[in-house]
Amino acid sequence: METNEPAQEAQLGPKSLKTGAAIGELKPKDAVRRILTAAGVELPDKEAFWLGYHMERFVNHTRKHGELLEFPVAVESYIAFFKQGSPADWQVEQLKQALVLFGRSGVGRVKALRATR
Repeated sequence: METNEPAQEAQLGPKSLKTGAAIGELKPKDAVRRILTAAGVELPDKEAFWLGYHMERFVNHTRKHGELLEFPVAVESYIAFFKQGSPADWQVEQLKQALVLFGRSGVGRVKALRATR
């Protein structure tokens, strides 16, 4: 008996080769999950993805500028840089939340300093 239903595989749609998540689905990197776990936080994938996005941009910015800064100073410097793009208030708050969790995990301080060496 034939049905008009697509095969199960077709219903799932294409997958990302990098994460295995469905295309369009926001999944955090494993490192982000470890950072959040170390910070004592469990979040939905979508929120964890965006916090990880901000964490990664912070680390990249810190590496690129090569200044040896204490973590709180590096955070303030990055927030000032981020605000130059005139982001919405909610984006600034999301960034601050990401950096608080990054620092709380203990990883942030070490990475911010290592990135500059």
